[in-house]
Amino acid sequence: MTIVAINCGSSSVKYAVFDGDAPVARATIDGVTDHRGAVFAVLDQLAARPTAVGHRLVHGGADHISPERIDAALRAALDRLVPLSPLHLPVELAAIDAVSLRLGDVPQVACFDTAFHASLPEVARRLALPAALADAGVRRYGFHGLSYASIVAALPPERLQRAVIAHLGSGASMAAIRDGRSVETTMGFSPAGGLVMATRPGDLDPGVMVHLVERGYDARRLDQLINHEAGLRALSGTTGDMRRLLERRDADPAAALAV
Repeated sequence: MTIVAINCGSSSVKYAVFDGDAPVARATIDGVTDHRGAVFAVLDQLAARPTAVGHRLVHGGADHISPERIDAALRAALDRLVPLSPLHLPVELAAIDAVSLRLGDVPQVACFDTAFHASLPEVARRLALPAALADAGVRRYGFHGLSYASIVAALPPERLQRAVIAHLGSGASMAAIRDGRSVETTMGFSPAGGLVMATRPGDLDPGVMVHLVERGYDARRLDQLINHEAGLRALSGTTGDMRRLLERRDADPAAALAV
């Protein structure tokens, strides 16, 4: 049984091939501008036709809290979630469509990064905004859930009664775990909040966004700022790569500030 797992980032495609539970290959394609074409290339080099394909999806909204087989109804529902994750969902949906075009009716399964945090209590889930906005989906979701779920699965139950787990990469977050379930996390409505990250600012005073709108920033410009131009990159003035910043911090005050 050949299983392919696909994880599309905004400019990358990561994939792994499994024979049953055993990994047999994995690779990352960076600098991707055509995700559909990149997935075609991955599928075309497989030695055997996959039995199934799994996809990491950054956002499942409020309703998708466990892995689901992708059918026409789910595919349409995912289109409606794009405004919640405009950076990630479009390229992830392009990967789903590429598999459908190349492999036809081979089963595809969506695994949602937000699903692990479905256990958040209301006090952690609710933003201090009017109920009408909460009902419209403006709430805290949490992210990196597949990473947290894999760590929880690997640890003995006694280690999970009360634990704090950190996911540290270009995107970074932390989660509080009680009895194996997420009860609090640093990321909220989007993956741009919480901790300072490579190119994302983490939590901001909401007034900053109002001020920038008054200065003429539109939604597209704000999205570019908070997803690509902020964080460690903004603080250092050069890069969001922590490894490079650590190398430079003794000679570069801006790198030291970022670190």
